[in-house]
Amino acid sequence: MKPNNLIPKRDARTVTTAADSPNGSDDQHHRRIAAVAFALYERRGRQDGHDLDDWLAAEQQILLVDIPKTFEPAQQR
Repeated sequence: MKPNNLIPKRDARTVTTAADSPNGSDDQHHRRIAAVAFALYERRGRQDGHDLDDWLAAEQQILLVDIPKTFEPAQQR
């Protein structure tokens, strides 16, 4: 029996939907990942052949920032 609390793995062919984007539209989420991935590419000295690694690292960086915001408790007034 498969546990219900596991997040399914995704690969490079999986399409991210707006519902999968923690904060913002799918297009905005995609652009943020692309910008971070490009920064990683530039930081490496524009060395080709690491595009998937850069993309996945960028997704992880953005999710580490966005997901905690999703679960922050509402501030008390």
